Formats: sequence, C-alpha cells, structure tokens
Amino acid sequence: ENGFLSTTLSKEVALTFTGVSNEKRHRVLFEIEYDTNLAESVIFASIAEYSHIPHEQEILFDLGAGFEIISVITDDDLYLIKIKATDEGTKAINEYIEWYKREIPFSLCHLFIN
Repeated sequence: ENGFLSTTLSKEVALTFTGVSNEKRHRVLFEIEYDTNLAESVIFASIAEYSHIPHEQEILFDLGAGFEIISVITDDDLYLIKIKATDEGTKAINEYIEWYKREIPFSLCHLFIN
C-alpha cells in the first residue's frame, strides 16, 4: 500500500513492535547492515526530525531495496534475522524497465484518448 519499509535505529523500539510470542506466532527482528557506498541504488532516509514520534528514530527504505540474508539466530522466543542491503537486484530491474519501454512504446493514457 505504501512504497516504503519502515525501520528504526533503536533495537528497543524495534522490539516493542515484535509483539508477544505464542504457539501460532513468533517474534521476528531484522537487523539491517547498510553500506553507504550503495546510496545510489539502495535508497533510504531518516525521518526522525519530521516524525511526531522522533524517539523512534525511524528510517525508511524504498520498497525496491534488496536485502541478502546473512544469518538467522533463534533465542528463546525471538528470531533475529541479520540481513544486509544489496544492489544485486537493481541491474535486473533496470534491464526490465528498459525492455518494457522498448517493447511497449505507448502508454495506457494514449489508448483511452485515441
């Protein structure tokens, strides 16, 4: 529904969003590693200064951001999934967009106007 993945710099804040475990539901926490050299292809932004809840230290990742799983650790009732941002999918997406532009050179609005 929206185009962003909401995250936080605070582990304590993130843990409050994991809820409570039971037999049908497990708590999951993602720990994201980010290389600033990926700034051109993996887009993210801190919105803490614009938030009504600045202590959450919210970071938004573009929904097109790709991640690679580094490890999965289980500790009692919590799954800690360590991931790192990656630009590996960016090339494939860009190639698809270019192919789409070549193969379908008209837009839907032209179909309705004509």
